[in-house]
Amino acid sequence: MRNARKPKRGRKDDDQLTLVRRIKARPSIVFDALTTPEGIASWWGPDDGPVLVAETDPQVGGRFRVRFRMLDGSSMRVAANISKS
Repeated sequence: MRNARKPKRGRKDDDQLTLVRRIKARPSIVFDALTTPEGIASWWGPDDGPVLVAETDPQVGGRFRVRFRMLDGSSMRVAANISKS
């Protein structure tokens, strides 16, 4: 990834994630795919297993939560609080 910075161990930003990707789509489509439950459910996960929960409140203080089941039957959860950098 170009322009991605690597946090140094022990720094305050060790728990932050920065993703950089160029996508050939209108910004509104990309925004909806990342910030609406329907958009997240349409692409999330490593395989074609179902997204069981997709919740998002895309504002400072909001939450992001996804739970999905993979085709092998195992399930995973991802949760985050949205904070101002």
